[in-house]
Amino acid sequence: MRSLMMVSSEDLETHAGHLLSSRAEEFHACELIHVNALPNLRATITQQPAREAMDIYIFGSVVGAAVLLAILISFYILYQHSRRTRRRLVMEGLDGYFQGDVPADQLGKRIRELAGRHFMRGAELYSLVIAAFQSAVDARLGHKTLSEQDEKKLLSLLAALKKEFGLTDFYRIKASD
Repeated sequence: MRSLMMVSSEDLETHAGHLLSSRAEEFHACELIHVNALPNLRATITQQPAREAMDIYIFGSVVGAAVLLAILISFYILYQHSRRTRRRLVMEGLDGYFQGDVPADQLGKRIRELAGRHFMRGAELYSLVIAAFQSAVDARLGHKTLSEQDEKKLLSLLAALKKEFGLTDFYRIKASD
């Protein structure tokens, strides 16, 4: 059987205090030996976390910049694609108009649905109208001369289209300034 030993609380505190103080002295002695023996090691140890934090920050910044650049490039590609699609649809509508398939009011409504306000007021619409008119003239002309009736018909179509979109002759306006 085991015998129970009675120990006072003072004895426990004294024994624990000696035990802790001897461990602390050993630890402190080891620290002094290591730090004094290798002073450059201490400097390296203290600089290492800062260097790793800076590397992580730089890496995160580079990755963030790359992601932002990829997003901007994708928005630009999407914008250009929608612009080309809108331009192609407007050209198809204009070609159909000059062939006599679509009246001017229906074409105007369709183009207003396709294109925004900025497109309708810009020089791009004017250039598309003139390009469609020129291709209609070239298609009818071929290698022969246009009759006066064909010429009047095309010019009246162009005038109706200019009236529908509120287009003016830019060259006349620029010359009068």
